[in-house]
Amino acid sequence: SFKAGPVNPFVMTGKDRFATFALDVDTASYTLARMYINHGYRPPPASVRMEEFINAFDYNYPSQGGRVFNVHVEAAPAPFGGGGSDMVLLKIGVQARVVGRQGRKPAHLVFVVDASGSMARPDRLPLVRYALSLAIGQLAAHDRVSLVAYSNRARLVLEAEPIGTGKAKAQALKRIRQAVYAIQPGGSTNLHEGLRGAYQLARRYFRAGEINRVVLLSDGVANIGQTDAKTLLAEVEGYKRQGITFSSVGFGLGAYNDELLETLSNRGDGSYMFVDSAAEARRVFTGEFAAALQTVARDAKIQVEFNPRRVRRYRLIGYENRAIADKDFRNDAVDAGEVGSGQAVTALFELELTGGARPLAARSKRAPIALTDLGTVFVRYRNDDTGEIEEISQRLPSSLIKHRSPSAYPRFNLAACAAEFAEILRESEHAAGSNLQAVQRILEEVAARLPLDKKVGELLTLVQSAQGLPTPR
Repeated sequence: SFKAGPVNPFVMTGKDRFATFALDVDTASYTLARMYINHGYRPPPASVRMEEFINAFDYNYPSQGGRVFNVHVEAAPAPFGGGGSDMVLLKIGVQARVVGRQGRKPAHLVFVVDASGSMARPDRLPLVRYALSLAIGQLAAHDRVSLVAYSNRARLVLEAEPIGTGKAKAQALKRIRQAVYAIQPGGSTNLHEGLRGAYQLARRYFRAGEINRVVLLSDGVANIGQTDAKTLLAEVEGYKRQGITFSSVGFGLGAYNDELLETLSNRGDGSYMFVDSAAEARRVFTGEFAAALQTVARDAKIQVEFNPRRVRRYRLIGYENRAIADKDFRNDAVDAGEVGSGQAVTALFELELTGGARPLAARSKRAPIALTDLGTVFVRYRNDDTGEIEEISQRLPSSLIKHRSPSAYPRFNLAACAAEFAEILRESEHAAGSNLQAVQRILEEVAARLPLDKKVGELLTLVQSAQGLPTPR
């Protein structure tokens, strides 16, 4: 099931100059779309979250110094014309510092495996087994693994198995893999009991100052037991406040419940990923998952203050379900996003400037800086190492705006193409004047400049394949 409200509208800066939202590193929506397209359909529009398409790609932000975050900004006349010829595309990238494996905190991971009958298909439980085998191979000597499986009832498979070193590690990994591969599908789906059993384990073996995380691997369908989403969400949120975070990994289409898995992860301060192939399992469980284990910032949020003298109106592309009230930006009791070691978050804005989209330098070299800035970016978060609240800021000078061709600035245009592709699939009103052929033309130039980035080539193939495909309803 997929559920989405309207996309973000343009906002007149004179009425509201602040855009505030939680940082989000999820990418599941892009992977879901890829799976639909590879099966000969466009994804359901409600399944498309633009920010997850944008954040599915690497923009090669440099990681500088020891700061928790660095902010990188670029702007250019908008490559696509949905908002008119005077529009500017502003790209804001927030890059987290990298923590080496040796510097990562010890972790107790409780994997909760959906073993119901719906998981018997090749793209579900067999892929879960493979993914978990990869995941445990990334763990360190001081980590522990628990395993809960559920169908009609939940059952404890493995309890706080230490990883260890040397021969002990090899034996531990063998035991864990044997336990994973012994799980057989059958019966109904009692998600609530599975989660309850997992949290009981996480609570029993909880260690303050370490990573305590529940990881759900499921097609997201709950059909017996407590199936009320509000109850599940409240429980996940309650445990998060006690220091037990939650992530979810989705598998399989059909009755797949995207909305539930995404919302559970948001409430649990964790990430939400989707696995549709062995290749994606390798990418997620040897890359994204490993990075997400070591949190560097909690309750991370961003606020962009636009200058009404320069920006007539603006629109944030995506992040609709990550919005935060402007007044709550500095309210540190408000839940926001969790960002892991080396992870990056990218946001795109469309801006209509008061003087048009041409670079300011072409009109005036004497305008005061205070009047010519587009605005300021603020990032606020809780440093996971110190527990202290920190805030950084970055000016948005008008000099950012310059022509950025696909050949000279391929990653800026990659972000623009990912966003426009998502908006077209989402059937966004802002993409009414655009088409996939226009996205393809720019993306072909980008792919030619980034031949080693396989994800760029994949995106180009998806844009080509999506043309003419039907949309499931």
